Amino acid sequence: MSKRILPLDSADFEQVKEIIIKEWGSDYVIVHGDIIHPAELPGYKVMQDEKLVGLVTCMIKGQECEIVTLNSFQKGEGVGDALMKKVESYALSHQCSTCMLVTTNDNLNALGFYQRRGFYISEVRPGAVDEARKVKMSIPKIAENGIPIRDEITLVKQIG
Repeated sequence: MSKRILPLDSADFEQVKEIIIKEWGSDYVIVHGDIIHPAELPGYKVMQDEKLVGLVTCMIKGQECEIVTLNSFQKGEGVGDALMKKVESYALSHQCSTCMLVTTNDNLNALGFYQRRGFYISEVRPGAVDEARKVKMSIPKIAENGIPIRDEITLVKQIG
C-alpha cells in the first residue's frame, strides 16, 4: 500500500470541489476577506492505491506561497507532512521565500501541526471570521471543540 503524491489537474476538478464542499461547507473559502475557490487552484493529492487520502491547494503571490486548504483523511500517517514538503518544494520552484496560511482561532490541531513544522504566528485578525460570516453565513459560530470561531490567524514559514 504505497502512497503517491500527484499534482492536481483538470480531471480532478469535480472531486476536489466535492471535497471542498464537504470539508469547508461550500465550494469557496474566505481568507483575508477574499472569496477563493480552492478547486481552481494548483495543488497536490495523495493517492493510496486508487483512494484519495490527502489534498492541498495553494497559490503563489509574488514570493509567497499561500496554502489555502489542507486535508488529510488518514490522521497520523504522514499524509499532511508529505503534502507540506511537496508544497514547500513547489514554492521554492516558483522562487518563493515564504509559505503562509490562514486558519481560525478554534483550529487548535492546525495551529499545533503548522508550528511543529516551523511556521510561526505572524498576525491575528480579531473579528475577521465574524466579517467573513456576513458573506458566507454557513460558517459556524462555535467549533466542534466548543471554541467560538472569531479570528483569523496567519502563520508563516521562511523557506528560501
